[in-house]
Amino acid sequence: MYIGVGVGFFVLVVINVAVIVIVTKKLRRRNTPMPNTFTPQINEVSCNPLVNTQ
Repeated sequence: MYIGVGVGFFVLVVINVAVIVIVTKKLRRRNTPMPNTFTPQINEVSCNPLVNTQ
């Protein structure tokens, strides 16, 4: 039973991360004029793999 609980918790975490990534991508597409103000921050964090997934 403990293995099943661990796998279930892991699946929930993966689903939550996927939903967060999809929502952030949709928000970035909607707010096209906004990234102009965030370009310096994005350039500073360009080494972050999460930022490069665009």
